[in-house]
Amino acid sequence: MLMLCCGLRRGEAIALKADDIDLVARTITVRRSMSMSGGKWTLKIPKSKAGLRRVPIPSVIIPMFGEPGDGFLLTRENGSPITAQACHWWWKSFMRVCHIEAGAALKRNAIVSSPVSFDLTPHYLRHTYATDLYAIGLDEKSRKYILGHSSSDVTDRYTKMSDEAFGRAAAAIDAYFSAKWGKYGANEKQQ
Repeated sequence: MLMLCCGLRRGEAIALKADDIDLVARTITVRRSMSMSGGKWTLKIPKSKAGLRRVPIPSVIIPMFGEPGDGFLLTRENGSPITAQACHWWWKSFMRVCHIEAGAALKRNAIVSSPVSFDLTPHYLRHTYATDLYAIGLDEKSRKYILGHSSSDVTDRYTKMSDEAFGRAAAAIDAYFSAKWGKYGANEKQQ
């Protein structure tokens, strides 16, 4: 839910520490990222300067944060960051639920077919978030900042227009041009 509702990259989510979360302001401050190198996590700064940012926390996920602590947010029992294997296991578990909820065919408790693609990765949650920001009407500059993109081209690549957004755009275009040019009528010749 954290990656889906806040648009964080996997490495940004894993690198979150308790002091990055401000539940009063409902923001996450992205200061660092984790990357896998030689089978171990390496702490680093985000991909670009734009990656250093604040991200709003939707109220629907506030309860998942629980009591403030210290250290990393997503940890193993010893307090160290979760492993790549744990990330993989969490994603597989999440995707299994998605497949079953979508009506996947099961055989001996194994998913044999599903309307949900088997090729999805955690990064698709970020693409979904970008599309949601677009769908709610956030301007391009805000989307670019919140996603931590260094250019609008990258933000555009992440954003897909939903049928609902297209319908709103079509209705707005129709209303605008009908108001502006409607007095001429479609069947009348223009002078």
